[in-house]
Amino acid sequence: MAEITQTILLGDPRGRTGNCLQAAIAPLLDLPLDDVPHFAEREDWLDHLYSWSAQQGYAVDHRLSGDGVALGIAYGPSPRGVKHAVVIRGGAVAWDPHPSRAGLTEIHGVFAFIPLHGTVGLVVSMEMESTILDHLALLGAELAGRTSHRFGWPGQVTLHLRMTDAPPGAVEVRPVAYRHADGRVTVDRIDWIDGGGKLIEAERHPGRQSHDR
Repeated sequence: MAEITQTILLGDPRGRTGNCLQAAIAPLLDLPLDDVPHFAEREDWLDHLYSWSAQQGYAVDHRLSGDGVALGIAYGPSPRGVKHAVVIRGGAVAWDPHPSRAGLTEIHGVFAFIPLHGTVGLVVSMEMESTILDHLALLGAELAGRTSHRFGWPGQVTLHLRMTDAPPGAVEVRPVAYRHADGRVTVDRIDWIDGGGKLIEAERHPGRQSHDR
């Protein structure tokens, strides 16, 4: 990982906002500093962070701690008394872009970066998440990460899955599930979707993904 130091600090004579987030994301994703937006200077910085990261091949999931986060950005107060951002790897602080390298006094939140390469996405309700994962595990699905939705779909998450039998070009999988009167949930068909939202292939899996709920 490159050790990049932020170039704009608190009290900048031009009145610019410090670029610790930019300087933390650059080494995290192995990019030059100038290839990463100065997110903190945008009013819509969080929306832009989510959309820009997806273009780089990463989903971003906001979490309360770094536990279990392989790759991410932690934020919280610095010893200088201002909000700051640092790189975390394997749940621990790996790099502080501030010249002091003093880190954070505590972590208030973490943006986990989940690689999307080789995964397919699945939007599900939180209520159905464990059931759908049980079904897809029978098809060889492995959970690479999950992204909670900040916008648009309250109560839903996106599951990022590695599936060995995904057809070429598939970026999304859509199980067609039914809840029966006796409480069983059955997944009878799997639809594979490409990046343009078009159906690539539909697979039928009658009967064998049935669970009591």
